Amino acid sequence: MQFNIYVPEAKKSLLELLEKVSALTGRSKSELVIEALEKYLADAALPPLGRFAIGISREIKRADLYAERLEKA
Repeated sequence: MQFNIYVPEAKKSLLELLEKVSALTGRSKSELVIEALEKYLADAALPPLGRFAIGISREIKRADLYAERLEKA
């Protein structure tokens, strides 16, 4: 599988560092990037689904839904 990413000019130093580490360790750049992603994503907590107050809840009856229409008829 292939994955290409755009690296902005402002982050050029990251690519240079990646090349240096790759040369020093003898590991491929792809391997280093995959390892970094695995570590980052393992620690990245997905935000929990929240609860939202929607006001006082009450049981709604079918007659309540159509009360206005019935009054007009």
